Amino acid sequence: MKRYILILLSFQFLISCKDNNKVRRKEDVYEIVCKHPMGHIMRIHLTKSEWDWATGYRNSVWIFTDINNVEVKTHGPCYTDNTMIISGDE
Repeated sequence: MKRYILILLSFQFLISCKDNNKVRRKEDVYEIVCKHPMGHIMRIHLTKSEWDWATGYRNSVWIFTDINNVEVKTHGPCYTDNTMIISGDE
């Protein structure tokens, strides 16, 4: 009986350790256009949930994570609006 419980617990542990970041439901993708401090223009793609929370506050400090899980922290001019949708659930 102890062996059965240990096998069951170890199996449960292995299942719970899977990488959940790869499991992502399809979301709308939006674009933010920012000027990089080196002078070039960056077009950054965000999911709808990240786009909802990406704001330029306190002297235009932008903090968000793009669709490739790259965290962006920028200080400077960025622009986006709700018409800058790239793809969605069709």
